[in-house]
Amino acid sequence: MRKLLYVAGTYAPGAFAGSELSAHTLLRELSARHGVDVLVLTDAKYAGGHGERRTYDGVAVHGVEHERRVSEIEAVAADFAPDAVLTQLLWSDVAMEVGARLGIPTILRVAAVPNISDLSLPSAIIASSRYAQDWIRNEWRRESYLIRPSIDLSRAMAPAGSTEPRFITMFNPVEVKGGAVFREIARALPGREFAVVPGWHSLRDATGGFDRIKIRHSWESQGFLEEGSTTGLSARVAKWLRRVFVRLGWARPELEIEYPSEVDLSDLPNVTVLEPRAEVGEIYAQTRLLLVPSQWEETFGRVAIEAFANGIPVIGSSVGGLKEHVGEAGILVEEKRDVGAWVRAIEELDAPERYEELRARGVAFIEQSYSLEETGRRFTSVLERVTASWSPAPAAVGAAPRPTIRILIPYFGAWPPWMGFFLESCRTNPSIDWLLLGDCDPLDADLPPNVRVEPMGLEAFLQLASERLGIEIGWHEPYKLCDLRLGLGEICREHLSGYDFFGWGDLDVVYGDLRRFLTSDVLEHDIVSFCADHLSGHLCLLRNDPRVVACYRDFEGWREKMEDPEYRHLDETPTPAVPLSYRLHSAESFNTPLSPKIRWTDGRFDFPKEWNWRAGILTNDKDGHREFPYLHFMHWKGGAWARECGNAHWEKLDTIVHVEARAARHGFRVNAKGFFSWPEKASGTQ
Repeated sequence: MRKLLYVAGTYAPGAFAGSELSAHTLLRELSARHGVDVLVLTDAKYAGGHGERRTYDGVAVHGVEHERRVSEIEAVAADFAPDAVLTQLLWSDVAMEVGARLGIPTILRVAAVPNISDLSLPSAIIASSRYAQDWIRNEWRRESYLIRPSIDLSRAMAPAGSTEPRFITMFNPVEVKGGAVFREIARALPGREFAVVPGWHSLRDATGGFDRIKIRHSWESQGFLEEGSTTGLSARVAKWLRRVFVRLGWARPELEIEYPSEVDLSDLPNVTVLEPRAEVGEIYAQTRLLLVPSQWEETFGRVAIEAFANGIPVIGSSVGGLKEHVGEAGILVEEKRDVGAWVRAIEELDAPERYEELRARGVAFIEQSYSLEETGRRFTSVLERVTASWSPAPAAVGAAPRPTIRILIPYFGAWPPWMGFFLESCRTNPSIDWLLLGDCDPLDADLPPNVRVEPMGLEAFLQLASERLGIEIGWHEPYKLCDLRLGLGEICREHLSGYDFFGWGDLDVVYGDLRRFLTSDVLEHDIVSFCADHLSGHLCLLRNDPRVVACYRDFEGWREKMEDPEYRHLDETPTPAVPLSYRLHSAESFNTPLSPKIRWTDGRFDFPKEWNWRAGILTNDKDGHREFPYLHFMHWKGGAWARECGNAHWEKLDTIVHVEARAARHGFRVNAKGFFSWPEKASGTQ
């Protein structure tokens, strides 16, 4: 049984704060269903006293005083001997330092960004949204696992037989959450009933006001404030904030610690204050419409998910992680401070058909995208990976970044119908970049930040290849481009500056977690193939070193094969023919099912019937939870070989894409009948 120590100075699952609720829900799920022994280490006031240990809702909680946290966190960690430490927000700084001293891997959950914690310290990072993933990658050059907050929707559902909902509701009406905008919206619509629910109770005192000591402790633990200071930001943070403000064009002369400012709504007779309660479904039972007018870059937006599950339409600011969640099934307001835009969005839902449309979209979005069991399984998978690969050597802390990779794909003609699925699988590999060169129409899809498309005609590409490789190309068949792949480092050299590896690939693939398979041992080689007996044409990597970039010249008959109008399989050279002067890593990754030449993982020609992709994890219906680097669905797609084998099923179908790109982002299935949403299966499959 794995042992997990969770460290956070605010562990208040009964206090209605999103990050605390999500943490407790995840820990309860791990304890109950995933065989993980969990111990929470938190502020003494949440455990009943200093040194007290009690069980709350199935989770063991141990109390520590804030002033003694450094020594006591270390003492409890040494005694409990966890396999890993999970932390977020308050006390995360100490938790990561203790983990480093004791040789215990640490997992940091980034619950809010910007985040000033030293993100070079944790062994692994968890992001709650793609927005957070992008921020972590851009600011810290670190990878992160996407695991959305754990939400027990059964506890958020309105009770059966509830009264007719009437309120336009907002949770936590502080300034940064949009409380002032909410106030103006309520003033502009005096004939409508509004409600607010106070939040952030873990930062409040006994009177309900915000506790300056608790807030100061929180700022200290996240690196915003020097220990013991009462007003001034740390020099490091002040410098960082000035840089951010300049970049955003904000005028911000002062850089002092700010405390939450709750908006006064007492003079508005159409606003009702609803007391927060553990049975949050009782609040949703009274809610007709939810507003999330956040003025900061909200990382996730838990209340939007709970509202969707209750069939409540949501209107939210087009910021941060809200774009990903509210944008899927609700209405986004681009100008977050424009009260008129909010009023128009509210009035849009006066039309019964529009209101019912959003109700149905919200419920469908939740059914497709949220599973508490799946969240627990994903975290357990991360925990297994972290503990299995952990080495307590000093180099593990603040280790050098992994080798950088760019995959080059020249492609001419028209994008395939499954392009959206290919792009989503690229998005969940944020530390790898793709460059697509070709003359296809502009992509309508929302391009991931790690995918770039550069227009170039086929003739221009062939001319460039002829010049840089010193050959004469007289052919014009796009498929023949595969024979030029070994020379892509030379052809596209201006696109490879700063990359440690480059590679080639196909578009008839969807990727799993590639970095899981591209370990440091694998990337010690010059050439990396995902097939055992030949170079893998669908994905292959080469070291971006002058000697390796020019390796094509050492392959027997390279010039003849590149100039021959017929495809000569140079990109699929058998491994014995790869020049011995290059370190080759070739391992069968079982990426192309239905092959008549390669047996499956069990040694038989018995292949998976369906493949499942969700949040960057690729599995199938035959191999259980075993993950694969990518699926090459060449045989279902078609082609001469697939027709000969009788596997080209998609060529006989009018439609192979049965799911909208918006829904596919949250998971999809691939089988002989095409692409289907998660968890729906195509009829007739097994």
